[in-house]
Amino acid sequence: MLKSISLKFGSNGRTNSLSFDLTPVTIFVGPNNSGKSLALKDVERYLQMGKNEHGNIVSEIVTELDTNEKLMTKIKELDIELETDGQIDYGLFSVSGSYVKNIFHKQLYHDGAVKEHYAFELFMQYFALRLDGTTRLSLIGNQPTGDLLGKPINRLMELFKDDDKRLRIRKLIYDAFKLYFIIDITGMTHFRIRLSTKEPADKSEEQGVDQRARQFLEEAKSINEFSDGIKAYVGLLIALIAGNSRFFLVDEPEAFLHPPLSKKLGKVLSELISEFDGNLFISTHSSNFLMGCIQSGIPANIVRLTYKNNIPTAKLLPSKTLYPLLYNPMLRSTGVLESLFYENVIVTEADTDRAFYDEINHRLVSFEKEKGIESCLFLNANNLQTVSEIVKPIRDFGIPAAAIIDIDVLNNGGDAWNKTMKACYVPEISFESLRRERTNIKNRFEELGFDMKKGGVSLLTGKDKEACNTLFSTLASYGIFVVPNGELEIWLSYLEVKSNKHDWLKDIFERLGSDPSIESYVKPKNDDVWEFIFRIKKWLEDPNRKGMPE
Repeated sequence: MLKSISLKFGSNGRTNSLSFDLTPVTIFVGPNNSGKSLALKDVERYLQMGKNEHGNIVSEIVTELDTNEKLMTKIKELDIELETDGQIDYGLFSVSGSYVKNIFHKQLYHDGAVKEHYAFELFMQYFALRLDGTTRLSLIGNQPTGDLLGKPINRLMELFKDDDKRLRIRKLIYDAFKLYFIIDITGMTHFRIRLSTKEPADKSEEQGVDQRARQFLEEAKSINEFSDGIKAYVGLLIALIAGNSRFFLVDEPEAFLHPPLSKKLGKVLSELISEFDGNLFISTHSSNFLMGCIQSGIPANIVRLTYKNNIPTAKLLPSKTLYPLLYNPMLRSTGVLESLFYENVIVTEADTDRAFYDEINHRLVSFEKEKGIESCLFLNANNLQTVSEIVKPIRDFGIPAAAIIDIDVLNNGGDAWNKTMKACYVPEISFESLRRERTNIKNRFEELGFDMKKGGVSLLTGKDKEACNTLFSTLASYGIFVVPNGELEIWLSYLEVKSNKHDWLKDIFERLGSDPSIESYVKPKNDDVWEFIFRIKKWLEDPNRKGMPE
């Protein structure tokens, strides 16, 4: 029923805007305080009021119900009966199984045509359901039984009467928790949810009130005895399977859930929403939940929002563009999808490099905030050659991603060199000139008999040193940062860590210290690796940085 959505800004902030056709699932992602929850509120406001004048993120939503004829067709499809009291200007919609009646006013125009006034707004509002933490937990509470011979008056009554829906939820709950979903009627005045380790032998044992049924239900536990994670999970499934809602707004569905369950929930919700003409809008901080949504195969739009220096941005990432991150073992194992929730990313050659630079940045943020990189994810590749394979997809998301590589990149010519240049969006016209510079500098190190990894640029002098610094500066302007000292273990040499590569990280961390209150704890200085990270920060935060896709 919802056709498309437009936001108030796009990838270049408010100088453009993002519009796209809606898929069954729309997921808002991004760093903290980027506007994800605000986007959900804007969508909710539209569904309640049919307009968005005061929206912060969303400017317009286009529906397929743009005429009275289409609205009435949809009402008929959803089994909504129009009852009239004989007056032309009033009517009453009663929705089968909806538990609520809404009055829809009609307005008589001068030309004699009858058109619903507020009907569209009330219709959309009626079928919208916001599923925040409180709502999800409320859906598993006790609900009145009512007249079992009449129409359902609540979701639990609907599930009690509808075997297919109840068994559907039971299967999904069992798949997640190895527990059987049961609706207990023995309270007589209220339905209650129980979860059993044993499947009911038959329908009579499940829904009867005789001694056998009472014994079975007594052995099953009330859902109130389980964790908030289980309760929220069950509440979400009830919301999508029972009732008449068609538009769901879910803020942080991963709340209370462990990562594997969060992933499973993403897959299940996506599959459920695809079964009927509805839309699921989600705000999430979880890469696991996002991965589940993508792996479902259901079309989804991932919208990455950012808000920095009072500039909002929005970039559309259709789910199919993220498939390589899930099916490429190297990308999946390094957690590239997690980058969607950070403002900046730094990719290193190995895990030791990642851990060291992450700690250095942590101390800069703590003690020299103007030099530290906030909201930064550090990822490691398997080697120099695979750094570019991680950097490129992250930059394609619109996320600034810097690469830190050892100086022996100078030894990698040909395809390996070009691959790095392409991944970091260095203009192809510059490839040959940069390759020649690389070759000349590499040859100079060899002619002088120097091991470039044991001192780096400092081993050179005069014009040789100037040429090397110029090349590294050019690469840095595209977010490729070569370790000027040669390699990781050369940093902080004044701490005199003499370990081999295998033990170096453990020993350097011991020398850095772990308790900031102790005098020997190493704090940032204005040189060495501290200044190196600051240089990377300046590239990451430069709005005119080179090396990003247009």
